[in-house]
Amino acid sequence: MRKQELKEKMAQETRAEEASRPAGKHPASIRRPDAVSIHQTVPEQTGQVLDVLAAEPDHGFVLYGGRPFRIVHRSGRAALEEHTCESLLGYVGRRVGFQRRGKDGEWMATDPSRKLADDILSLPEFPDGIPRVHWVKSNPLLTADGELIAASGLHPEHGTYLDLPPELEGMTLPAVINRKVLLRARDTILDPFHDFPVHEDSVADLVALLFTMVLRERVEGVTPLFIVDANVPGTGKGLLCKVLSLIAYGHEGEFSPADVAPDELRKRLFALVSSGALMHVLDNAERRIWAPELAAFLTSEFYGDRRLGESTYATYPNHVVLIVTGNNVQVGGDIRRRCALIRLASDHPSPEERTDFRHANLLAYVREHRRKILRAVYTLAAKWLRDGRPLPEAVPTLGSFEAWVSFCSGLLHTADATGLLESRAELRARDHDAEEYELMLSRAHDRFGGDAFTARDLASALDPDERPTVLFAPHGGDLNKRMGRLLTRIAGRAFGEDGLTIRDAGKVDKTKRYRVDVRTAARREESSHDK
Repeated sequence: MRKQELKEKMAQETRAEEASRPAGKHPASIRRPDAVSIHQTVPEQTGQVLDVLAAEPDHGFVLYGGRPFRIVHRSGRAALEEHTCESLLGYVGRRVGFQRRGKDGEWMATDPSRKLADDILSLPEFPDGIPRVHWVKSNPLLTADGELIAASGLHPEHGTYLDLPPELEGMTLPAVINRKVLLRARDTILDPFHDFPVHEDSVADLVALLFTMVLRERVEGVTPLFIVDANVPGTGKGLLCKVLSLIAYGHEGEFSPADVAPDELRKRLFALVSSGALMHVLDNAERRIWAPELAAFLTSEFYGDRRLGESTYATYPNHVVLIVTGNNVQVGGDIRRRCALIRLASDHPSPEERTDFRHANLLAYVREHRRKILRAVYTLAAKWLRDGRPLPEAVPTLGSFEAWVSFCSGLLHTADATGLLESRAELRARDHDAEEYELMLSRAHDRFGGDAFTARDLASALDPDERPTVLFAPHGGDLNKRMGRLLTRIAGRAFGEDGLTIRDAGKVDKTKRYRVDVRTAARREESSHDK
């Protein structure tokens, strides 16, 4: 309902009330036509309030993940914040206005009731006019057809709220985007990273990370874990993350320790999605990255958990670009298949003492030239989108992240660049779990040969230093049960050059049994038969 129609309806109600009152009963009273009467039922008040908010939407009441949020400005940044009962009462009271009739019959201003706020917060759905916001950005928005929007404020048709600094307001793209413009844009994008010792196999992944951060709304689905890794301390991992964040968001990013307990990590990840965060750095990983909570997060378009201090469960969109930094980071479990590696490899004995920099104060340089760098990114992306999103002949694969791979491959192809995910061989070499599983199965074959065994048999036969680290996870339950779950999880997967593989050997007395197959031994046996 439009605002004028709402005012007219409420004015008619007021006139009807006045006409129905017995003459001389009360003195004449005036009710504001745009105010809500608290003498109505709570659902009636809720309906009128939402009609007003839908008629003239603003950033004080938006929907994120289907829940009422507001966009607040704190420390110079716009951010999403979920409405509480108290914040909603304050907002609605100032925005709509409420009245009640006094003892003398006169209408007077009053406050909305807590029951009204509770009713609004409990609604399963809201009118179409209430803005649905998916993104709160401090950089311009590039639409799906390659047009740039660079005006601060609410853009409901795109589900976006823009909070741009003055230098980005009104940004435009080149009138003509030809090969010369594209190559110049590519050089502009690479320039801030000139002084970092990025391994040649990781350059494309670094640029892909920047594309992902700036243009996250154009990537469908989830994005992988980005590992910014170095061979020695002092190479500039943290600085690199700050540069990326400065370009994309205008600030140096948010960091927290990488090595935390799984439960704390789960809470942290939930806090990120529930606040609409776009990027976070898990800094200085010294332990192996393998938490199941992290693996699940990386492949979840929507991530949910129990609210802190409550029994209710909530789910929010997962737009977070997650980065882990560390020296020679080790990965395990399913994490290796969900990563992109950006490797810094310095041959300087003390990298932190280097002075041969193109940009002596890199952060100041990026702040000064942010507009130029962003414009280069948007220029490449706009060309790709307007040309119909062409892809190179060879596109790498990364399970669960196909949309991200296509997006980054297309943009790199537009910039005449290649090499996305070429660092996967390095990640495979760091799969510490695979090494441990190979050792475990090798010892199992030494001790059982081709005979069947139970999880208990294997757990007892292995020395403590032959057991995979995952079996020592806290709160994992009985060792034999953990061993059984592990064998079931890795069954059918070949490890090492000999192709050591766990196979199901049936059940005896309802107890599951296993055996180890050796691929090379089987081939040798086949060869001897052939001869």
